[in-house]
Amino acid sequence: MTFTMILEHMSLVVAALLFAILAGIPLGIICYFYPSTRKVILRVVDLIQTTPALALLGIIMVIMNPGKPTVIVGLALYSLLPIVRNTCLGLDQVPEHLIEAGKGMGMTRMYRLIHVEIPIAAPIIFTGIRIATVTAIGTAVFASFVGGGGLGSVITTGRHRGADGRRPDPGPAHGAGRAVPEQPEQPALQGQPVRRPGCGRPLCRRRGGAVRLRLPAQEH
Repeated sequence: MTFTMILEHMSLVVAALLFAILAGIPLGIICYFYPSTRKVILRVVDLIQTTPALALLGIIMVIMNPGKPTVIVGLALYSLLPIVRNTCLGLDQVPEHLIEAGKGMGMTRMYRLIHVEIPIAAPIIFTGIRIATVTAIGTAVFASFVGGGGLGSVITTGRHRGADGRRPDPGPAHGAGRAVPEQPEQPALQGQPVRRPGCGRPLCRRRGGAVRLRLPAQEH
């Protein structure tokens, strides 16, 4: 893993987030302005979010060629839901008296949206962008499966090594396990007498695999 791979990974994430923000915030505003379209838009972006990331990239790869554009489009679609939902939610939570004050001052709908409603809803909108960023960083590891590069190449390399039968370096944890000495097994005694504790005479003698008992003589 090199700095180039990290830079490539982050460039995919940033490019996808730019497209997701440019598409997600207007869609959230449309959901706010036209409540009849809110359910349809949120259902569509929710369906995209519930699709597995690798399957979504595979579908896009069928339409487009493998490469970074496929990854950017997939990550942008995958990041739409939190941005659209938080934009609509933040605008819905603007206090009604501020909206009425803007109307009373003669503000148009777009002027009121830009100068009153969006600044108040900005913290919730940025929360959605932050969630989308975390999602995009984690999902971008699948870029290597469609020729996009990034940090997913490390996972692909490890998978190929496992398929070739070569084990990766187990690391210091395995070395720490080696530091614990194992108890050696006691070898079988050949031809050695077995003595009972507290008694000087042997009770038996091992010869090969057989054990011959030697009974003590009875005292008269």
